[in-house]
Amino acid sequence: MYKWYIRLDANNNIIYGFSDAFEQPLSTDICINESADRQFELLGVVNPQLSTMNGLYFYQYISGNVVYNANPVPTLAVVQQAKIAQINSAYASALDTKFTSNATGAILTYDYSEASQMSFAKLAIDIISGMGTYPVDIMLSDGLTYAPHTQAQCQLVLESIGAFEGPIRAKKEAFLKAVAAATTVDQVNAITIQF
Repeated sequence: MYKWYIRLDANNNIIYGFSDAFEQPLSTDICINESADRQFELLGVVNPQLSTMNGLYFYQYISGNVVYNANPVPTLAVVQQAKIAQINSAYASALDTKFTSNATGAILTYDYSEASQMSFAKLAIDIISGMGTYPVDIMLSDGLTYAPHTQAQCQLVLESIGAFEGPIRAKKEAFLKAVAAATTVDQVNAITIQF
């Protein structure tokens, strides 16, 4: 005969279950059956799925009993993590667009897709390090046209990016602060993300 053990988190969620046929328990694991079959079971289910894909647990150990919840309620931490992921995704989408600059004396529209963001980051490094060769051809928003830029014009383009990106970044930081300050799931869910 074998013994079945469960491991709990701080909220009494069952985060791991096993038979001592396959491994030895930690000192904090709880034995729930001292005369069991080889395969671990909870409430008649062999090797049950303990959590959802979002990390919500189906089983709890309450007053010495295993309790199953088909619709587990997310904790504040889980909801906060999900909201932070939404904020980061919305932020990336808000930046994946176009911006304008009059760095060359004419108002030009530049691409600011993820690939272009990398190119602008390299341009900033080249300017700071003094390693750039000028003029630099920068792709415009149509994806076909390149415009030559002097070092001074490149610096002005980067300043235009800062003016474009700054307010979006400030909104992101405000959303993240609101999520961190929330003390209930409802407060987190009430945060509307709009860039």
